[in-house]
Amino acid sequence: MTIILYDWNIPPICEVEGCTANAQDTGHRRKNGSIVWRRPKWVKEGGGYCCGTHHTNSWHPYRKYRKNYCENEDGRLGFSCNYPITEDGQLTVHHEDGDATNNEEPNLTTYCRNCHYVADKQGETHLTIGRVNLRKQGIKVA
Repeated sequence: MTIILYDWNIPPICEVEGCTANAQDTGHRRKNGSIVWRRPKWVKEGGGYCCGTHHTNSWHPYRKYRKNYCENEDGRLGFSCNYPITEDGQLTVHHEDGDATNNEEPNLTTYCRNCHYVADKQGETHLTIGRVNLRKQGIKVA
């Protein structure tokens, strides 16, 4: 009988559909020195791991739908975005209808910060009631 031991220092792949990035290292180590890989609550339900892009602030339900590129590459805002994405913080999730509580995938678009600003101006979603005001009214938002 052969016993196969898993090498916990080899990163598993992010289990968010369409993502091929390695899972995020939590910075923690087991007693045997092996790496503890990121397993956020919304992925744990399926038993999986996720990369840093999909984990950052993963308590926001919409973050699991965020892509790793600006979706305006196709020119949907009237110009094609060719801004180089080098840092996770350059990408944001835009709510197409301006409703921060509507976290359904069809309502969410990933933009770089520049394109998100343009999308808000074009769609006038910047004029909708914001998260701060929703919270002041006692409405729970992500």
